[in-house]
Amino acid sequence: MQTERNLIDDLKHQFEYGGTTIRLIILNVAIFLLIQITLVFGRLIGGDIDLQVTSVVNSIFALNTNFSEFIYKPWGLFTSVFAHYSIFHLLFNMLFLYSA
Repeated sequence: MQTERNLIDDLKHQFEYGGTTIRLIILNVAIFLLIQITLVFGRLIGGDIDLQVTSVVNSIFALNTNFSEFIYKPWGLFTSVFAHYSIFHLLFNMLFLYSA
C-alpha cells in the first residue's frame, strides 16, 4: 500500500534519496525563490531600500571580475552558480542540467 505524500514530503524524499542532479535542481530553485522573495520585499519597501537590497543580493551572489574585490569575496565563485534572476534563466539551466 502506497501512502500519499504532500509536496514538501516529496521534495524532502527526492532531496534525500535522489541523485546529485535532483539535489542541485532543488537547491537552485530554493535559492531562486529566496532571491526573488528578497527582491520583492525590497521593492515593496521602496525608495533607497530597493537599491540597497539589490546591491546586497548582487554582492553575495555575483562573481567579481575585479581581482582585488574577488580576493575579499571569493565565495562568488561558488554562489554565482546558484544565482538566477529570471525564471527563464533558471528554467533553461535546470533543463540543461537535468538532460546532461
